[in-house]
Amino acid sequence: MRFIERLCITFYFFCTCFVLIKFPKLIIEDLGLQILNTIEWAPWAQAVGSVAAIGVSIWVSNRNYHNQRRIEQERIDSEVKHTLDALYDEVNFFLQQFNTGLGQRLNLLGIRGTPFLDEFTPYDAWDFPIFDGYKNSIGKIQDRELRSRIIKSYAQMRALLLSFSTHNRLLAEFSAAAELYKKSGVQADKEKVDFLREELIGLSTRLRDTWRSTRDACLMLIHDIHSQRQDT
Repeated sequence: MRFIERLCITFYFFCTCFVLIKFPKLIIEDLGLQILNTIEWAPWAQAVGSVAAIGVSIWVSNRNYHNQRRIEQERIDSEVKHTLDALYDEVNFFLQQFNTGLGQRLNLLGIRGTPFLDEFTPYDAWDFPIFDGYKNSIGKIQDRELRSRIIKSYAQMRALLLSFSTHNRLLAEFSAAAELYKKSGVQADKEKVDFLREELIGLSTRLRDTWRSTRDACLMLIHDIHSQRQDT
């Protein structure tokens, strides 16, 4: 039983005891063994009724307040649960798309094939509708560590996609320079091709490292969301 409810009941109990003790005293001292007349009883009955009404009013008001708080908390808990479920699916889909294609090619850089990523990627146009649409709900997650991990993981995913956009632009410049040198045979054009090639190698290496750290962050986030769902 909550503190305010106990306080109201205790207050009502003491008032009742006071009346029950006071009445016999009035009967004995002032009226002997005569029954109090109706006029003398009326103020006491009214006082007892007022005290009881106040006590009940406080108790009902406090109970309604806590019921409203409980209903609101249940609504927030349900909203957070649906948010975590949606984020879990979005991050998991992101990992599956990369693991089955581009992620594997990045892991093979310098081992098999060219030393840089020699294909254009469509991932620079990737967006995250779940995260963007549930930002307010993410702020209601009580687990501060989980909330922070969500934000950091999505920041890493966006940074990875931004790097792919840079890669596509650099690869387009490299392809155009290589085509120009193929036609001209000019040394200056060859030097530009070599320069862009080195830039692509460096960027591809950074892409591979960024992908690996992003993958690890996403896997950890999925694990934490799964644990949170089991706890609830």
